[in-house]
Amino acid sequence: MSKIYVCQTEKKGRAVFSKERFVKGEIIERAPVIVLPDPEWELLEQTALNIIIFIGQRMR
Repeated sequence: MSKIYVCQTEKKGRAVFSKERFVKGEIIERAPVIVLPDPEWELLEQTALNIIIFIGQRMR
């Protein structure tokens, strides 16, 4: 069972919360990512994945 959960907040939108304390150095989540080239972003925005995309730092 996961120690974390996502909840909607009034002021900040979605946020991740903990159900219990963590041990120092404990991995709490592994989140695989797919890095896309810039030209593919416009296409992705036209799909159902549009609601879960995250624009992070550019990897170069």
